[in-house]
Amino acid sequence: MKNKIFFIIACISVAFTSCDKYDTGIEDPAGYNNVYMPRAVVNNPYITGLPLADTTYTFPYSAYLGGLPTLSSVLNIRFEVKKALVDSFNLKHNTSYQPLPDGSYQLEQNTTIPAGQRATSTLTLSIKTSNVNPFQAYILPLSIANADGQRINDANGTTYYIFTRSYMADVEKRQKVLSTGAALDWANKSRIIMARGAQNTLVLRHKDNKAFIYFPQADGTFNPTPKAFVETWREIKWPDAENLYYINEVDAVIRNYPFWAGLFYMKWTPDMTLRVGSDAVPDVWTEWWLGDFWNPYSTIIPFKNYFLLINGSGDLLRQPLLSRVEAPKTNVGSGFSAYKQVIAWDNYLLALSADGNLWLYKMSADAVPGERILVGTGWNRYEKLLVIGKDILALEPNGDVYRYKFDPTPYLN
Repeated sequence: MKNKIFFIIACISVAFTSCDKYDTGIEDPAGYNNVYMPRAVVNNPYITGLPLADTTYTFPYSAYLGGLPTLSSVLNIRFEVKKALVDSFNLKHNTSYQPLPDGSYQLEQNTTIPAGQRATSTLTLSIKTSNVNPFQAYILPLSIANADGQRINDANGTTYYIFTRSYMADVEKRQKVLSTGAALDWANKSRIIMARGAQNTLVLRHKDNKAFIYFPQADGTFNPTPKAFVETWREIKWPDAENLYYINEVDAVIRNYPFWAGLFYMKWTPDMTLRVGSDAVPDVWTEWWLGDFWNPYSTIIPFKNYFLLINGSGDLLRQPLLSRVEAPKTNVGSGFSAYKQVIAWDNYLLALSADGNLWLYKMSADAVPGERILVGTGWNRYEKLLVIGKDILALEPNGDVYRYKFDPTPYLN
C-alpha cells in the first residue's frame, strides 16, 4: 500500500514539474504549445498612433516559448516583416491599409531564447515618423519567420501593427492655461459647463452653480480671476442650465435641463454679459424662446447656418440655425451615438470616441458629413474638449485646462 502511495505522489510530481506556469487570463494554454509573440496574444491587430512631430518612435516586441518543457540549448529566433500578409489582412477585414513605407522602420531581426528560459529579451521596432504621411493608416505585419525548427503559432506568430500619424494627446506639446482647483463640480461631472465665450473667453460653471467668464491673456493663458455672469434675464438661471452653446461673436444659445429642456437665444453684450436675443423693447419672448423639450438630442452643434443635433439613435439631424424645436429636420448622418463629444472645428466636425480616438469629418457646404479621418489618439484622458479659434482646450480631471495648437488642414488632401 505504501509503495502505491509513493508511486502516485511520484506521478503527480512528474506531472507538475513537466508543466510551466502560464500567464493568468490566457485560456487553453495547450494552444500555445509553440513559439508565439506575446503582443499578438494581448492585442492583435495592435492599433496605435504615431506623433506628428518628426521623430523616431519605438515599440517593444518579443517571442515566447509556450507549452513545452524549456530547452537545454539556445533557441534561435528570426523576425521579419511579411508584406505579403497585407493583402490577405485587408481582404479578411474589408480594410484598405497601406503597407508601412520602406525606410520608415527598423527592427532587430535576430535574437535567442537562452537555454532553460522561455522568452527572448525585449526587442525594439523603430518608426521614423518623417517618412510616414499624417492621417493615413498603415499596417506592418511583423512575424516570427524562423524558430530553429520549433513550431510557430499560426494565430499568434504575427503581430499586425496599424499606425496612424496624428495628434497624440500624451505626446503633443501642450500649454497649461488655467488651474480651476476644486472650483468645478467633480462629484457630478455632467453639471460642469465648459464653453467658449465671445472674444475668445472661457466660460465655466462652478460647483456653487454660478457661471464665470475667464479672459485670455497675451501669453495664451487665462486670467485666473474670472468675472461672474450676472443673471439679467427671467427664465434662464445658471443652476438650471444644461449648457451654453457659442454661435458667433454676437449670438449664443442656452439649453435648460429637463423637464422643460428649453432653448433660449441670447446675445453677447460689449461688457461680456448675455441678454435675451430680442431687440424689441420690451423684448418679445417668441423671438428668444426657441421652444421646450430639446432633450431628445444629446447635443446641439451650431455649425454655419444650421443647428446639428444628435438623437437617441445616433442620427445627425440638421435644421436652420436659431429655429424652433418643431422646425423640420433633415437626417444627414448616422453612427454618432458612438462618440463622447462632437464639436465644430472650423469647417469640420471633431468627434471624440470612448477609446480616445479623435475623428475629423469633412463637411459639405450644407453640413452633410463626408469622409472620416483619424486625427488624434489618447484624448480620452480629458473630461471635456473645447474649440476656441483653431486651438483645442482640454479639461483634465484635476481641474487643469490645457491648450493644444491644432490644425490638420495642411496635411489633408
